[in-house]
Amino acid sequence: MAVLNRAVLVFVLLCTVLPLKVSADPFDAGSFNLSVVLGQGRAFDDTYRIFGVGGGYYVADGLELGLDYEVWSGGSPGIEQISPKVNYVFARQGSVSPYVGGFYRRTRIDGFEDRDAWGGRAGVYARAGRNLVLGVGMAYVRYQDCDNSIFADCSDSYAELMAGFYY
Repeated sequence: MAVLNRAVLVFVLLCTVLPLKVSADPFDAGSFNLSVVLGQGRAFDDTYRIFGVGGGYYVADGLELGLDYEVWSGGSPGIEQISPKVNYVFARQGSVSPYVGGFYRRTRIDGFEDRDAWGGRAGVYARAGRNLVLGVGMAYVRYQDCDNSIFADCSDSYAELMAGFYY
């Protein structure tokens, strides 16, 4: 948990010192975004409510570095995830922009050793307002050092729906 807290603190500090700019394009260098995750998932034959927050900073036009954090509640055992990420949004004329990305995920599960995973994602973003962007895509994740006698699957693919606020 201490590593999780330090990673979140470093990300927040970086976001406060990096220069922000107002831009017509939410994916331009200097843009910053905040996102909220609300969802449902299954693990350990139990159903969970998923709550999360995320943020990203565009270090170059289309190139985002970010961090996501999720808490899975309502099921047992408790689950927390932190995911540094890198995404690239392809420049497009119009309101729809395709993206690809990769991420590392550290998962803490009560009563188990922490799990590491790597994954990728692809989809499209659509501008829905001045600062609001909606996204839809697919993600694939592969867990490292996975024990099939404990975990049913060592990889997963899933749909992603996103709403992000860009500044």
